[in-house]
Amino acid sequence: MVIFGGLHCFAWFSHFPTHSEQASWRVSALVIAGLPLFVVPCMLLVSIGVAETAVGLFLFFILPVIYFVARIVLLIIMVIDLRSLPSDAYKAVSWIYLIPHL
Repeated sequence: MVIFGGLHCFAWFSHFPTHSEQASWRVSALVIAGLPLFVVPCMLLVSIGVAETAVGLFLFFILPVIYFVARIVLLIIMVIDLRSLPSDAYKAVSWIYLIPHL
C-alpha cells in the first residue's frame, strides 16, 4: 500500500489549476503513502497488549475514515482537473506514422 500511495506522489510537481488543488493532492498523497507506515506500530502495540482501547479505536475506526477521505479527495481532484487540459490533449494523433512497418 505504501507503493500505491507513493505512485500518487509522482504528481508532486505537476501542474494544477489552483494552489488549493495542488495542496490537497499533496496532503492526500502523503496520507495514502504514510498511513500504512503508521498502522504497523499501532498493530504491534495492540497485539502485545500495551495499548488496547484508544489505539484500537484509532486503528480500526479513525484511520480507515482518514484513508477513505484521502482517496475520495484524489478521485475528485482527478476529475476536476479534466477542466484544464493542455491544448495538446485535443490534437488528433496520426497513428499511421507511429507504426514503422506500414
